[in-house]
Amino acid sequence: DGQSQADAAVTPDASMMADAGPPADAEPSPFIDCETYECPSECVVYVDHTVFSGGDGSSPEKALRRVQDGLDTAAAQAGQCCRCEVRVATGTYYARVSGPGETFQLRERVNVFGGYATGFVGDRDPESHPTVLRGAAESDPELRVYHVVTGAEGVTFDGFIIEGGRALVDDNDLNAENYGGGMVNLGVSLRV
Repeated sequence: DGQSQADAAVTPDASMMADAGPPADAEPSPFIDCETYECPSECVVYVDHTVFSGGDGSSPEKALRRVQDGLDTAAAQAGQCCRCEVRVATGTYYARVSGPGETFQLRERVNVFGGYATGFVGDRDPESHPTVLRGAAESDPELRVYHVVTGAEGVTFDGFIIEGGRALVDDNDLNAENYGGGMVNLGVSLRV
């Protein structure tokens, strides 16, 4: 088990939280100038596995239940030009649903912060409100993913405990699945 904790205090500022824009998966448009595009003042998506039925992530009361759903929703809201933030409440979140290739795939322009209390009451405190990203399947701890988290360019990822990944071990040094059981960052630079 590779276990690491990214719990350095990071206080999100307006540049980390603001933004939206054209959909992230949209083809770059010659008509969209990100230099002049005006992003919304705040873009935050909430994730809390304790909510009775997941919502759209737009508020603590309407939090999504799965981290990957929060990452994907925030990426769609951030679009091509802006930034968004995902806030994740304390608890354990599982990467593996159906296969070892699954991962919490970070998204460009989406900063991710764990360490919030259930219901997002009070200040973020990763030590008091541990937020675990686990690579094992919830139903069977022996079923694991190759990489619990896969990084993305230029994002901040903070306030999480990563555990339970199992990188593949074979004789092929070029196989990316052989590296980063906890987190893999191939060709990207991010703040952890």
